[in-house]
Amino acid sequence: MFVMRTLIKRMPLPVFEAALFLALAAIGIYFG
Repeated sequence: MFVMRTLIKRMPLPVFEAALFLALAAIGIYFG
C-alpha cells in the first residue's frame, strides 16, 4: 500500500518496529 510505504520511509525503523509490535500485541490481546 502506498500509504504504508510512505509511513515506513518517513518513520525511523525502530519506531516503526515498535509501533508494529504494539499493534500485533493489541490484536493478539483483542482476539486472544
